[in-house]
Amino acid sequence: MSLSYEEATIALMKDDKYRQLMTDTYLDANPTAAALRYKDSEEFLEISGRLSREIKSKESPPLVLDVGAGNGVLSFALAELGYRVIALEPGDGAITGRAAMRTIRETTKAQFEILEGWGEDIPLEDSSVDIVVARQVLHHARSLQKMCAEIYRVLKKDGFFLALREHVIFKDGDLDVFLANHPMHRLTRGENAYSLPFYRDCIESAGFSDLKAYAFWDTVMNYAPLRKDEIDALWAKNLSKRLPFLPPVFFESFILKIFGVKYALRKLLNILLRVPGIPYSFEARKSSD
Repeated sequence: MSLSYEEATIALMKDDKYRQLMTDTYLDANPTAAALRYKDSEEFLEISGRLSREIKSKESPPLVLDVGAGNGVLSFALAELGYRVIALEPGDGAITGRAAMRTIRETTKAQFEILEGWGEDIPLEDSSVDIVVARQVLHHARSLQKMCAEIYRVLKKDGFFLALREHVIFKDGDLDVFLANHPMHRLTRGENAYSLPFYRDCIESAGFSDLKAYAFWDTVMNYAPLRKDEIDALWAKNLSKRLPFLPPVFFESFILKIFGVKYALRKLLNILLRVPGIPYSFEARKSSD
């Protein structure tokens, strides 16, 4: 018998093997502590910078819809920056759903709206929001085509869509491998992943343009909770192992600072390390036509 997402989260939080994983994914018994940690994370710093560069709305502040908002850590962080935020979430869990968001809102006095609903049937008017964000949501869609169409529908013209940390598979058999190794799926039977072409097709078929896909090593939005400096140290350590006469500090302080070296490393690793279920992120825009 499978558990609910809330029940599975509680079970994994109690398991020494997975307790740190739950903390790293901002699933805490104290939702407010998780939200405050997320607001200060490099992942959110990258997201906020990206949104501020992409905003074309004349509304001030812009209205953001957070689809599948979960416990609300992203909604809270955006609200703290001054965005108007609607957090859409079907579950009402005290750790993973709307009850967690209510706790965050009550303890921090943050201003964001909490709305019950699914991404495939968004209870908002056409062309009503400036930005849609979806963090670890698209791969859970019962119908990805319908969810992308609904997101497109509620966005205003020239609106911006950012989907974060979506599980990607590359070949036959990858999905089975990914699900077999996913601790949450073993309890809920509710995880999933799609191929990169399928994500692209669903997003573009909905009507979006300017689609960009960011592979795992392209951005901290994917590889967080690892930080950029930790990635540099990890690369330097591994390069030093292959060239043991050079210490890691040489690579970290000199080689990795040469223009183009990190870019080349990221592209190489994205090709070599195609782990089943590895997270990608996507951005796209609703045309102004």
